Amino acid sequence: MIVPERRLICSEKAALNTKLASLVAPGDVIRGRVASLHEFGAFVEVQEPSEGAGAEVMIPLREISWEWIPTPNAALQKGQEVAVRVMAVAPEPKLKVIVSLKRMQQDPLQENLDSVLPLDAVTMGSYDEMEYVPTDMPSGLEDILGGLLAEPGVEGVNVGRRVEEKRTVSQDLELWLTKDTIVDGYNLVARAGKIVQEIHVVSSMDRREMKDAVQRVLRKVT
Repeated sequence: MIVPERRLICSEKAALNTKLASLVAPGDVIRGRVASLHEFGAFVEVQEPSEGAGAEVMIPLREISWEWIPTPNAALQKGQEVAVRVMAVAPEPKLKVIVSLKRMQQDPLQENLDSVLPLDAVTMGSYDEMEYVPTDMPSGLEDILGGLLAEPGVEGVNVGRRVEEKRTVSQDLELWLTKDTIVDGYNLVARAGKIVQEIHVVSSMDRREMKDAVQRVLRKVT
């Protein structure tokens, strides 16, 4: 009878990854170098914390940048030094530390309104006073303003502060309902390309009713 040879296969990388997983928790920051790029994301070889040096963590494609990128090499290159934030530790048997590069920065779509729209930005007039409406408003914004004004329960629509950001966040027109507490209504932020426009809606509707009204308008104009 031939007895099969017994072999013990050890993986140093797997051992390092397991050790790192025991050292970190969601929210921790890891530093290292980009080790490899793949269609689904990138792997980073850990340098800090030093106890986990040599382990590899994974950045999924969607966690590389707040902006849309087709492939990881559109934003990263092999050997690049990066700092990433721990998102999760995947369970056994394939123990992985999942990290994010984009979450080292503030989400540009969730910035505080006053950081996006400085207090000294030009204040515009009522939407009814068309001569005060900027001529370079994002395409489709006039339809949104008119649609909001036609919604039952909306008493007025005013365009407010407007700025141009340093980078393009999205080419599509996006409309956001801010969390600001406004005495007589709600503040919205319209964004397209680099333009950010504040919109003040005068209404006594509750927040759910306001969100429904915004969604109805968006369905009509998009």
